[in-house]
Amino acid sequence: MKRLFSIFIICLLSFNLFSVDLSKIKIGDSKASLVKQYGTPFKEIKNGKFEYDVWLDKKDIWLASFEDDKVATQPMLLDEFLNTLLDLSNAFSDLGNSFSDWNADDTSNSSTSSVSSTNAKTKSEVKIDKSLLKSIDITVLECKIFNKSYDPTPGYRLKVKNNSDKEISKLRIVLYFYDKKGKVFFENECTLIDSESYYNPKNLKPNYSTLVPESSSSFRSVSGMDIEEWDEGKVSFEVIELK
Repeated sequence: MKRLFSIFIICLLSFNLFSVDLSKIKIGDSKASLVKQYGTPFKEIKNGKFEYDVWLDKKDIWLASFEDDKVATQPMLLDEFLNTLLDLSNAFSDLGNSFSDWNADDTSNSSTSSVSSTNAKTKSEVKIDKSLLKSIDITVLECKIFNKSYDPTPGYRLKVKNNSDKEISKLRIVLYFYDKKGKVFFENECTLIDSESYYNPKNLKPNYSTLVPESSSSFRSVSGMDIEEWDEGKVSFEVIELK
């Protein structure tokens, strides 16, 4: 994987690459049309009838999946794809703590689509720098079902603002999703900032803000949730790691 990532970086520095707006690529678009517009993919990975192709643009690496030479899922930036895998890994590693500490009654009256971290619960106090907590604002910009007409996918876009005088090196939260009865029925752990990430390491400096995901044309998807149960847009969060 390290070798592959090194090749990506070399290519980014060596070629005059295209810029891409992923929102303009639709499910069902032909692979030929993408090749015509963006050039031959850097890497093609085939797995049975499915194919995963990787393209490079001026500042990002993005990938799309194909079935029968047509776009099968909405393309996404490679770092967002890897962050999704990282979130799943973190979810499994902390599953025991999540179930032992989770108290549904504490969340039943806190559904909102935009909430400051000062109102968020903190079930894993040992991982949290309390001096930072009151100075961090996390806003849910969008939390909805994207691509409703062709590939309904629950997802979200967030903004993080560092109002402290310290750099943030790690920030993880849990998003709680509410059903139509106002009760939590699903949760999703996500990493917003990670200075130790192999693929997208970064700190958040004092007075800086960042979008999650960074691209305004994409969103982070939520896997495994039954969208029929969800009261769309109703979500709250809690900080589980901050340093």
